[in-house]
Amino acid sequence: VGRAVTGLAAGTWVPLVVAFSSLFPPEDAVKASSLLTFIGSVGRVLATGVTGTLNQWGQRIWGGGPFAGYPLAYFGAATAAVLAILALLPAREERRPPKQPSFSALGRLITRKDVLLPSLLSTVAQYGNWMATFTYIPLLAAGLGASDVTVSLMLSFNLLVYTASNLGASALSDRVGARTLVYISFVLMAAALAGAALSSTMVALWAAQMAIGISQGFAYPVLMGLSIRYVDDAQRSSAMGLHQSVYAIGMFAGPWLGGVLADGIGLRPMFGVTAGAILVVGLLGSTLMDGRGQREAAA
Repeated sequence: VGRAVTGLAAGTWVPLVVAFSSLFPPEDAVKASSLLTFIGSVGRVLATGVTGTLNQWGQRIWGGGPFAGYPLAYFGAATAAVLAILALLPAREERRPPKQPSFSALGRLITRKDVLLPSLLSTVAQYGNWMATFTYIPLLAAGLGASDVTVSLMLSFNLLVYTASNLGASALSDRVGARTLVYISFVLMAAALAGAALSSTMVALWAAQMAIGISQGFAYPVLMGLSIRYVDDAQRSSAMGLHQSVYAIGMFAGPWLGGVLADGIGLRPMFGVTAGAILVVGLLGSTLMDGRGQREAAA
């Protein structure tokens, strides 16, 4: 039940992105989403960094038992949520007259290329990330003799690189362009997966984790911003909800389909096949995305 409620709470990311983006002009939607993702990533780094210490403190408070120590981190998270509510209360937003939901309007929104293409590309990026970072690179590392501590450090390293890349995406989006950053992210993702397929040392896997962190740090906020950049304010929440619903498919499909392929052709060949597929689909989709949103918005 707790996990289910947490999942419902995660849905607040949709209106949060829309509300934050509304503070910026439409052309800065990518920058806004990059900044917000960076702040969220910093929170994740801090949370994962202090949990171990909180568990130790909790053990001193509650003593022994099968769950000794763990409740303190949960109480800390609940306190942070209450503080977030209090911080949000003074915020003001522009009130708009209520509108009756329209399925035809939602259908037109879903079929808009400037909304759908970034969502599908984000699905591909999430597929590669969840297949590799959280599932099968740790298995490759274990096969090379890595300990549980080393695998955990690799994941933390990936998260730190991802966080720094979020900030880099905000700074680079205006200079090199959003589409260029998407190109770079898919090239890095494909190179990381190919490197993992050929890896024979832990150094190669560390490099793969770093490249995936940079790739996701660029792709996630940029594609999220592009999916709402040319959408009217009244439809932005719907567009963002669509975007996150679509890319969530990649989170589920990555570990599952990757496992099916690994069972059929082997773990390392699966990495190679996935690298090639992500490179082709990612670059093709990025090319099709170029300029579409601007023309449709003008139309």
